[in-house]
Amino acid sequence: VKLSAKERRELVGEESEADGLTNEQQERIERALAEKRQDQVEQRMIGALQAVQDSLANGTRAIYISGGRAWGIDPDSQRLTEIDAERLAGSLDPIAWPIGHDVRPARWSLGSGGCRDCHSEGAPFFEARLVSSPTLPDQPPVVVTAHQLQGLDMTRIQAWNQLFEGRQQFKYFAFAAALLVGLCLVVAGIVAVARRLGAV
Repeated sequence: VKLSAKERRELVGEESEADGLTNEQQERIERALAEKRQDQVEQRMIGALQAVQDSLANGTRAIYISGGRAWGIDPDSQRLTEIDAERLAGSLDPIAWPIGHDVRPARWSLGSGGCRDCHSEGAPFFEARLVSSPTLPDQPPVVVTAHQLQGLDMTRIQAWNQLFEGRQQFKYFAFAAALLVGLCLVVAGIVAVARRLGAV
């Protein structure tokens, strides 16, 4: 987006343009550029939404969704207006598009390195920060964490992760305990057989 020579002269005057711009004049130009950019985006969005809306059944309204917000053409003013999120009943919620299926090798899959691929402090499966890419000027990105998308309680996840901290040691303990119980059963069996033979 650019300002024409005439638009710049209207903002700062011919003399100032030649002598160099003050901070205030530079700010005026930046504001004018932002307004022009916003107007250009709005006109393009109205054109695109109108084209979609014309192809829909009567009474159906086309809307544009980006970064957790939605816009549509106001039927009265024919201007682009933001639509209240509550009216869209969850349509603004992020959607995950898994595109790695049948593409990435198995050794890259989650869990190939063990349970702690997911169940450890800072593991991306639950704690990755996902940043939306806004498509409109001056639209702030929306940041959510993976566990929020999954609808999970982070306190519960952290408690579960703690159980995996000693999981390997627990396996050794369980194996040793099973071995000890097995030895006890073998000894008890031998003693029982010896008593029975001694009684005969």
